[in-house]
Amino acid sequence: DPSRHVFIWTENLNCAQSYLSAIDTLYKFVVDSNQVRQPRDRDPVHEVSLGTNRSRPSDRDPNHSGPSDRDNPALVDHAKSLLQIAMLRLEEELRNLLDEYSEPANPEDLSDIVYACKKPDSPNDVGSLVSVCVELLQPDTLLDVREIASRMVACGYRTECTQVFVCSRRAMVEENLQRLGLERPTIEEVQRMSWEVLESEITKWVHIMKVAVMVLFHSEKQLCNKVFEEDGSSDAVFADIARASMTHLLNFGEAVAIGRRAPEKIFKILDMFETLRDLFPAIEELFSGSENESLKAEGTAILSRLADAIRGTFSELENGIQRDVSRNPIPGGALHPLTRYIMNYVKLFYEYADTLNEVLKDRNVPPLAPVGEGSSSHRHHLDTAGKTPLVVATLTIMELLERNLDAKSKLYRDPALTSLFLMNNLHYMVQKSKDDAVRKLVGDEWIRRKSGKLHQHHNEYRRTAWTRVLSCLRDEGMSFSGSGSTGGSARNVLRERFRSFNVAFEETVKTQS
Repeated sequence: DPSRHVFIWTENLNCAQSYLSAIDTLYKFVVDSNQVRQPRDRDPVHEVSLGTNRSRPSDRDPNHSGPSDRDNPALVDHAKSLLQIAMLRLEEELRNLLDEYSEPANPEDLSDIVYACKKPDSPNDVGSLVSVCVELLQPDTLLDVREIASRMVACGYRTECTQVFVCSRRAMVEENLQRLGLERPTIEEVQRMSWEVLESEITKWVHIMKVAVMVLFHSEKQLCNKVFEEDGSSDAVFADIARASMTHLLNFGEAVAIGRRAPEKIFKILDMFETLRDLFPAIEELFSGSENESLKAEGTAILSRLADAIRGTFSELENGIQRDVSRNPIPGGALHPLTRYIMNYVKLFYEYADTLNEVLKDRNVPPLAPVGEGSSSHRHHLDTAGKTPLVVATLTIMELLERNLDAKSKLYRDPALTSLFLMNNLHYMVQKSKDDAVRKLVGDEWIRRKSGKLHQHHNEYRRTAWTRVLSCLRDEGMSFSGSGSTGGSARNVLRERFRSFNVAFEETVKTQS
């Protein structure tokens, strides 16, 4: 038959319905002979899906086979062979149909869709996103796929049908994710990435997760429901399509979670945690079958590991502050880079306040050791009563920073530079703490105490830095009442005082520059 080499649904569509009708006739004949190959887990409803309405004998086509035909073993065997050939043909047709009319989505369109569709009056975060279904197959193509799939399943070829469908759609899912920028590094490769590269990969991962779960996977699930809605296997088919890609996305999260702790990573890890946490209800709904329990358990475990990574990174930040030891003082008592780094870091905490309070509530932090008597650092007891976990963590970091700065101030030989260094750094901390975000974490009481301490450093600086300079202008030992040699002597003393003042002033300015 020359038509064997022509795909009916893509090249000779006019014959498609006739071909299906012929299959329906063969199927009914074999079913009526009670010798059809029984479908795996087949339900009698599938006979209805073929449109094989049981008519009365008087209404049958005169050319339709009668009871004697169904009792003819040779004729029944021939019909079964024809039906088997037809199923193989439908398998090829289904594969070709999916290959011809399945097209990858435009990644920009997917991105626009996922961020455009939000719950009303919701903030701009992943928790406000809603699932969106896009058209993966044109309606006519979808109808053809359903027609073919229903006959293959009813005739006992569910496995062959779903294998073709899964293979085609899985490849399309992977291509769509690849177009979004998804790469497939191993856990070892992720852990070897530089921070600049990893930071970029995390940003992509967050975006791809949102698009994959809320649009791509949701649309694939809907497509499976439409094609296999009567068969009851849509959940299993979808899982076979999307499970590998979902597992890969989760594996990247695990690779980051178990990686080396570093303070600069915390905000990106927070982004990952929030994304997975907020998407997890949708993931559980998508992968709802019992065959997906291990996948959901892995997702829960990775979410827990990301939370551990956040807590561990907080501890690493605190340890890093305590380990930051300098051998040489900052010239001129200027602002230390650590102060600027920590205050900019703390400012970002508030953007993740709800998540950090959720994660840090399970963190066991030993109380800070008391400061020595000789220290000028804050010796006030850190009261944690009634404070949120994030506020406690922030105040702990600020206390550790103060203690570190106090230790660094002792590197100066000049007491004036010690006071100037503490004054400059504490002034920066207080000014940054007046920002609304930081103020809500440290509180007004902390700002008042530190402002008072800043005033003490200022007074100490003035006393130690300028007392010697101003003493040069004292009038002790000077008399301008006489004349002659006495007056000349006074002028010489005055000149010497001015010279001493200029020298002391220049030395002080030079020291503090």
